[in-house]
Amino acid sequence: MRRQVAAYAIFAGIVLSCLSAWPGSPVPIWTAGLCLWGGALLLAANVASRNLRQSLVLMAVGLAGIGYGALHGQPLTLETFLSANVGLVGMVAAVSFLALIAPTSAPARQPGQGRSIFTTLLGVHLFGSVINMSAAFIFGDRMAAGGKLNLGQSLILSRASSLGAFWSPFYAAMAVGLSVAPHANVFQVMLTGIPMAILGMGLSFWQLQHNAESMDIQGVPVSFAALALPMSMAAAVLLLHHFYPPLPILTLITLLAPLMAVMVGLHRSAGQVRVVVQRVSGHIEDRLPRMVNEILLFLSAGLLTQGGKAVIAGLGDWRLFDSFAGVQAVIMYLAIVASSLLGLHPIIGISMFAAMLNGLDVDPSLLALVSICSWAVGTAVGPLSGINLALYGRYGIDTYQITRHTLLYALAMSVLVSVMLLLVS
Repeated sequence: MRRQVAAYAIFAGIVLSCLSAWPGSPVPIWTAGLCLWGGALLLAANVASRNLRQSLVLMAVGLAGIGYGALHGQPLTLETFLSANVGLVGMVAAVSFLALIAPTSAPARQPGQGRSIFTTLLGVHLFGSVINMSAAFIFGDRMAAGGKLNLGQSLILSRASSLGAFWSPFYAAMAVGLSVAPHANVFQVMLTGIPMAILGMGLSFWQLQHNAESMDIQGVPVSFAALALPMSMAAAVLLLHHFYPPLPILTLITLLAPLMAVMVGLHRSAGQVRVVVQRVSGHIEDRLPRMVNEILLFLSAGLLTQGGKAVIAGLGDWRLFDSFAGVQAVIMYLAIVASSLLGLHPIIGISMFAAMLNGLDVDPSLLALVSICSWAVGTAVGPLSGINLALYGRYGIDTYQITRHTLLYALAMSVLVSVMLLLVS
């Protein structure tokens, strides 16, 4: 019963996050936050111990910061406690509904020389750009022999999945970037991120093909006709944002993802509404509660950001940087990737820097770029990142092995990202 109540509380939070972001809406954003926090706290017993510890520390530091700010004249409102990262969490939860219409299998595996490694990388990347981690499991299950993947196959899934953070509007990385920099030019950010993803794909392909024999890598070919879902979803979001710019990208995705899942479901079931309702309610009651680790971590990181902003406001004129340009962007990027190597989720570093940059005249598109780039590289190399832990949990892969074999890739990508940030600033 508790799990079911929590599931529908999270779903209510998704709906309210859409309504509150609609231009002129009378619905306050804290109502969505109240539902999401309530659902997450009801499921606290299901949170992994590492995530729970990190979330509790973030909450404690955030609340302490808010308290410090209040003692120095900063106002306390419901929005202070319940609004941060609500749009992000709503979008991440809403995108999960696309798994209802994603393919549930991939073609049979093939030896890993050349074409099949490339098509596996590209297939996981493009499917993952919309349905996120589910794509890695769809392809991984077909590559796995006896339920296990070897290191090379795990590297394909980890790299392809994390590269989507460079550009996909459906990734939590983009949602975080737009949360800390809501006025960023989404098209500019995506157009800058896509070449980085291509470079990362090329570097990964070269490394994996070079080691295909020694690592016994076997890939899975992909039918490019099957890529209609990610491409049509991305096109719909960008077109709607172009014709109706007042509606934030996060809200558009939060709205469109479940709607597309329902419409495609109705088409596939020949209009059987009952079947679609059963699938959607099953998703709400099963999948949404299983997202509690991400939901609680993201909400706690939002509280940390609020606390940091309150402290900075209470300190008066103190700023981490006097300005925020290329050099400062590179420092922020490197610090977040380094913290990922130590086991911290990139959202923690992004939240801390966002708080310390509060009040500074920052190019929002540059800040969003730093956020998505540090997420893309940090999740690939971090031993405790979501994708690498998921591979460990499902296929028994040692995450520290993934980290060791990703260090050179992370170093090369960091050089490329740093050059890009200096050029665009």
